[in-house]
Amino acid sequence: MRSRVFKLLNGLKVNTTNTISFYRNNNRYEKTFSEFSSDVDKALSRLNYLKRTFGTANVALLGPISYDWIVCDMACIKGGFLSIAIPETLPSDKVISILEDTKADIVLMDCCFADKFNIIGCKTYHFECKNIELETGFWKLQEFNNISLENLILEEFSIVFSSGTSEKIKHIKRTFPDLEKKKETLIDQIKKIGLFIKYKRSFWSRKDNKLIIFMPFSHPQQRDFFRIALIRKINIVLSDQKNCIKHIILEKPNLMIAVPVVYEAIASRIKAKIGKFSPTQNAFFSLFNTLSINSLSNNNYIKRIFSFFLFKDIKKIYGGKADYFITGSAPISAEVIKIFYSVGVKLLQAYGQSETGTIAMNTPESFKIGSVGKPIMEVEISKESEILVKYSKEWHSSNKDVLTIDNNEFIHTGDLGYLDKDGFLFITGRKDDIIVLENGKKVFPEKIESIIKGLEAIKEVCIFIKEGYKLQAVLDCIGRPRDIVIREFIQSVNNKLPVYERISAFYISETAFSEENGLLTATFKKKRSSIKKLFAEKEFIAV
Repeated sequence: MRSRVFKLLNGLKVNTTNTISFYRNNNRYEKTFSEFSSDVDKALSRLNYLKRTFGTANVALLGPISYDWIVCDMACIKGGFLSIAIPETLPSDKVISILEDTKADIVLMDCCFADKFNIIGCKTYHFECKNIELETGFWKLQEFNNISLENLILEEFSIVFSSGTSEKIKHIKRTFPDLEKKKETLIDQIKKIGLFIKYKRSFWSRKDNKLIIFMPFSHPQQRDFFRIALIRKINIVLSDQKNCIKHIILEKPNLMIAVPVVYEAIASRIKAKIGKFSPTQNAFFSLFNTLSINSLSNNNYIKRIFSFFLFKDIKKIYGGKADYFITGSAPISAEVIKIFYSVGVKLLQAYGQSETGTIAMNTPESFKIGSVGKPIMEVEISKESEILVKYSKEWHSSNKDVLTIDNNEFIHTGDLGYLDKDGFLFITGRKDDIIVLENGKKVFPEKIESIIKGLEAIKEVCIFIKEGYKLQAVLDCIGRPRDIVIREFIQSVNNKLPVYERISAFYISETAFSEENGLLTATFKKKRSSIKKLFAEKEFIAV
């Protein structure tokens, strides 16, 4: 793996075709992969200066997604520095604690955080300074152009951190393991030829593929996708969470990995457009789904004709080229996936953990609504319905200290689920989130929350227990819906649930759940304990 990444980094300098686009101050910039390679070397020359002068080896990166962030990260990889990707939403005390624990020598920080973090005891340099003049500017440092031709890439090249729904932050090592190369058999070679033919016939072989990334690079998966795009020669667009919807429309990416909240926003707009169909369009729309034309390949002529007639305006909402849209990091309602599927877009739900990597994923060829796809690792389901992943020395050994591994060499994920008869994996919730009532009944809050989110006015829901048996719901709503509307909707939901799963009262939050107020993680997962602590004493409305 290290040799492959080394070959990639050296090969970038001759690629003047593919591009990386990014935005600064609402202005769009574009760099070829070759120019990106040159910028990586410029950053590396400054890191080498710091290494020569101060003995720098461990480099912390802190800031929102940006071109400079990923340039510095790739420079760390190429030069054999350990990069420490600190979540940008953490408070100062936790950032300082991480710097001490990881023995960071320097901090490379986005200029927009210059006033937010006062790092004491660790040299700090700033990037993405735009028009701001700072003496601590990273790009003002001297250069030491002694860039080695040898492969200096570390096997353990980075430290990342879990999103922390339990408030406990795990340190996770990222590796480029040197996998043992097995001798290929004739069957292996035939399979390889088959995969190559499949690749040439798929959209992956196109020259105009475009990936958009807008989640912070402190999330390890975002950096993985970036490197995969470099390897596969896919054009890249860097956006951010605030402007991503606008940039999706402008840039028209056909590849996207996003958290559910982004797809929920797009699905809401799609649904509104469908609601304005004429009677003729509704008839064709019904035919499109009844005949399963929506499930066909995007290259199918019948599907393209229907799409042109029905979805010309709808396609503008998501860019119109959804070949590979992936959702993960948090649960997504089946309703959102159904809305996309109704207009011919397979929204591919995936499942994984920072400690283990991707565990399961839907693909365009193997797709089932509601599931997270078929496992790509060996998976078993325990008697308690917990998802267990077979431990792999090559991929998991570096994080053995943060994994729970049983005597049978299976990793306990803490997630609950089941495998259906076709081998698709379904997630039902977190083991830690199960609510046990006084009568011993177990309640899976995510199942009920997903149903309640069926009302468009409700953006997010968090259920917790009061007095041993009463379930209460805190609602994050769009605008301020009338209490009676919410009450009547929850009553209708309750009528379909067993008595012990019914909601007894609700409270509409005055402020939205967010990273800033500590109610969501950086990947938009609910921090249940924080929400309960904040709202437990509020005056709830009885259902």
